[in-house]
Amino acid sequence: MQSFYEITGTTAHGLAALLEQYGAAPLPQPYSLTDYHGSVAAFKKELLERALSAHRGNRTHAARALGLQRTYLIRLMKEYGIVMPSRQRPAQGSPGDEGSG
Repeated sequence: MQSFYEITGTTAHGLAALLEQYGAAPLPQPYSLTDYHGSVAAFKKELLERALSAHRGNRTHAARALGLQRTYLIRLMKEYGIVMPSRQRPAQGSPGDEGSG
């Protein structure tokens, strides 16, 4: 049987601190004492979503705040079905921006 640390990658105290940092509300109803693995998965998904939201979708910053490698964060996002809209880079210049003389 895996320990809490092996499943979540952190200690219960560490998770509580992360939740407090991101202003987590009390656990919602999907967290059930009878379904440990489902509850842990829902908790991890919510934690990832909150971190990404707090860092406006910046995966590098969210991963750093969670103490994860960026590549592991991306793998977790895929695993939990978390999709962030791709950031569009601003255009370098419009065709009419060159001045008319």
